[in-house]
Parts: sequence; structure tokens; C-alpha cells
Amino acid sequence: MAEDLVNLSQDFETVPVKIRRHLLEELQDFEYFPRNFADTEELDPTILTYPGCSCQALSCNIDTNCQCITRFKQHHYINTVGLTRLSASYYDNSDTNPPPPPIYECNTLCKCSSECRNRLVQNGVQMPLVVDRHDDGKKGLCVLAGRHISAGEFVCEYAGQVITLEQARLATASLRPGRDMNYVIAVKEHAGHDSDVTLTIIDPRRRGNVGRFINHSCGPNLVMIPVRSDSHVPMLALFARRPILAGEELGFHYNGGDRVGSDGDEKAGGELTVCRSRGPLHQSQLWAEFGDDSRSFRLARTDVGAVCPAPDTRRRGVGVSLQWRR
Repeated sequence: MAEDLVNLSQDFETVPVKIRRHLLEELQDFEYFPRNFADTEELDPTILTYPGCSCQALSCNIDTNCQCITRFKQHHYINTVGLTRLSASYYDNSDTNPPPPPIYECNTLCKCSSECRNRLVQNGVQMPLVVDRHDDGKKGLCVLAGRHISAGEFVCEYAGQVITLEQARLATASLRPGRDMNYVIAVKEHAGHDSDVTLTIIDPRRRGNVGRFINHSCGPNLVMIPVRSDSHVPMLALFARRPILAGEELGFHYNGGDRVGSDGDEKAGGELTVCRSRGPLHQSQLWAEFGDDSRSFRLARTDVGAVCPAPDTRRRGVGVSLQWRR
């Protein structure tokens, strides 16, 4: 019932994120915040890192010679019938496709307008989303689409505190097995060389956005893509990888292993992943074990529930590994 829904996101989102009123009692220790944040200058995502483009057009594209787009000579966003979407090359799982290039949106220093089509993820949630209790009574909270979502549409960011590897170790070590959920996500980006690796770790447990409530799926309808704008610290953006029906539960693969661009060298073989599932979406409690070497951390998981054949999800805090084209 619509009258039972209240605004979870307060005034932070252009389109409010709704939640069932009675579920707010479970979130007394959680504060909604739409963007990444950090408590150290080194990780601060608000510090400007990249120069802006000099485009005078209303919206940037390759034809305007926009520096934010032309550095890789390929459109990452496409616009059809007024809808800006992610290029299918980022979520098409065909093995014949080469890894796509990284995504850089226009930033605070750019001369283009706020309506530029290369400003998408930075604008936050632009569609109705609803946080609800999962109907099986076991998976806890979930996020439902508030309207039909087209393939390639930006849904939301996975936002929270940007933390170090050591902070991630401490956060996961403090979890009570069987009681506390782990929300830490670790993303490794590879840019053509083994030594050229970027590690980003986000923890939205106490403070974060609606992405915190999206469950794992072995047959995901979302895909996670790092997107940069002002800072070298990426926004972990979730895009629709296929059409999504209104009322459908949203889910993404907790290590991105089913998508073109994923790094197959780190796969956990054919091990079974333990999930709670009834259908294509799977939810489980996950813990991370981070090694001493920041270049090679290991993500492990202990779960309870039904067994489903979902290889390559052992590496979670969440653990996503991506291969970018230079």
C-alpha cells in the first residue's frame, strides 16, 4: 500500500527512495547518505583530481572533442529517445568483445552545462526505488524497482565510507557470525598490467545509500561499473543489464564474474556458493578475509542456507575484479 511508504532518503535524492514505515525500526543505527565519503584526505572522494573539459555545448559528445569522452575514443553512454543509457559493451557477456574502456563523466571543473548527458551517475537516483521485506522471510530487506527499467539505465550507486584495507580487516573482524551482515565491497580494477591495479573498498554499514540494501543474485539484473567524475575514487554505479519489470527485485552478482571485463584469473574454480534462494536471486551473509599484501587480498565467505552452483563468489566482502582496456 502506497500510504505505508515513507521517504528513506530524506532530501538527498531527486526522486525519493521509499521504505515500508515499520521497517525503519530495524535501521536505527543507519544514516542515509547519497555519496561516498572518507575520514582521510588520501581517500576523500570530494577532492578534485581531474581537469575539466572546455566544451561550450549544452551536452558533450565525441563530436565536441570533449576531453572527458575522447580520451578513449568511444561513447560509454548512448542517448535514444531522450533516455541516457550505458553502452551495451559494458554488460554484454559475449566473450568475443574486448574489455571496454574506463568511464569518466564530466566534472565540477567542466564548462558544459549541468544538463550534459555525460553527467549521469553523479546526479544520484533518478527513478523510484522501494526498500521492502523479502517475501520469503529469510533474505531480510531488498530493493524493488518502482517502475519499468530499460537495459543500460543507471539505477543507483553503491555508496558509503571509502576505507583502507586495514579498516576493512577491522570491520570484518568485528562481525558476529550468524548475526551481523557484512556490507563491505572491494573492487579491483586492472588496466592492462599486473602492477597497474586500483583497489577501492566501500563500507555502507552505518552510513550509505539505497545500494546497501540490494541483494546478491546469481542471475543478476544489475551490473556494477566504476565511474569517475571529480575524483580518482570511483562511484560504484549499478546499471540495468536487461529490462526490469516494475516491482521486480534488484540484484547484482557480488563479484561481477558473469560480465565481460571481469578478470578470470582470480576465479575460485567450480566451488559451490551457499545462498538463500528461491528463484534466480540469492542472498547470503558474507565475510571478507583480507591478506597482508594490498595487491593480493583474499575474500572468503561463510554462509548458511541452500547450496546453489554459483562459482567465483568466494571473494567477497563483496569482491569485484574488472579488466579495463587501455
